[in-house]
Amino acid sequence: MMWSSFSCAYNSETMIGRASPSSTIPRMAELRRAGKMTVRDTPLLVVMTGPPAAGKTTIARAVADRLGWPLVAKDPIKETLAEALDVRGRAASQRLGVATFDVLFRVLDELLRAGVSTVAEGNFGRAEPFARLPPARVLQVHVTAPPKTSRRGSPTVPAGTWCITTPRLPTRSASA
Repeated sequence: MMWSSFSCAYNSETMIGRASPSSTIPRMAELRRAGKMTVRDTPLLVVMTGPPAAGKTTIARAVADRLGWPLVAKDPIKETLAEALDVRGRAASQRLGVATFDVLFRVLDELLRAGVSTVAEGNFGRAEPFARLPPARVLQVHVTAPPKTSRRGSPTVPAGTWCITTPRLPTRSASA
């Protein structure tokens, strides 16, 4: 996987432009079957990470909607499974959390295999599951919010700016 780094300020009223329409999906599948996919044809996986209640899901939903891409988010999957399976208690919830990530990565695998660019959101703690995914260009967006805007601190997140950053990847010097 090819990882990229991204750093910017995000305001809920301004977002990046629309991506290519989903009509490119059949073209990508055709290129993949013919073994002629280039880096530019490889799907993009936007991975939203960050601490609890920082606004990951809100921002991931806005990005996915703006780009017209699917969003695969951990919490809605876990909540749906917990309700359907009547999960109760901390130990059962923790086991369900592990299973939820298994489901999330299975869905990501299918989407990327089909050449579909996707937004993934969750409190990802390990890199290994990403390494097992099909080839993709990966952009990690780390979402943070000042404590006073955290949903944990108040029932609503006030309109404003979230900070989205990822560490800068080292670059090779010209002399290397």
